[in-house]
Amino acid sequence: ILYLLLEGVFPMIEYFWENEAFGLMVPVVENIIFFPLVGYFIEYQEDDVFRKKKILAMVNGLAVAALIMNMLYAVRTFQDTGWAETLDGMTMLVGLAIFVDIRYVFGRCRMPRLFEKVVVWCGGGMFGVCLLEPQLREGFFFLYRSLEPYIKWLPAAVIWLLAAMVMGIIIMYVLKKIPVLKKLF
Repeated sequence: ILYLLLEGVFPMIEYFWENEAFGLMVPVVENIIFFPLVGYFIEYQEDDVFRKKKILAMVNGLAVAALIMNMLYAVRTFQDTGWAETLDGMTMLVGLAIFVDIRYVFGRCRMPRLFEKVVVWCGGGMFGVCLLEPQLREGFFFLYRSLEPYIKWLPAAVIWLLAAMVMGIIIMYVLKKIPVLKKLF
């Protein structure tokens, strides 16, 4: 709730009231406190919590409301400045709903073994993607530039970002083979 207020509701109120002195955005809350706590909660919460339809409905309802509010905010900022901005606090609710929904789906049904292996393989390299994302995204931008004239911009962007992610995962697995670094990762 604190994160949602500081990174979502207060900045939106600040923007729509055009009050520049409000300034309560606290990025430390997001990176150091909020996301590790949410990850810990989702990882170690009992499965029956994620099977309750009321919780799923509430989280997904909040995510849809946040998505709509973020879209309205983006349209308004684009009209005012020429750049569409979004609020991290609202985006967080969408991410939270995705994680809760995935936990719900995987808690109820068994996935094919190959799918599980792919998910585990990707998950094991995501730390490398997070560390190297800006450089990889910039390094693979040539894919987007070369594909975009022939296919629409969205498929070109998806291919570009997926290539960067796969390379980040591969780099992470290569780094894990080095004995000294293996202990760190």
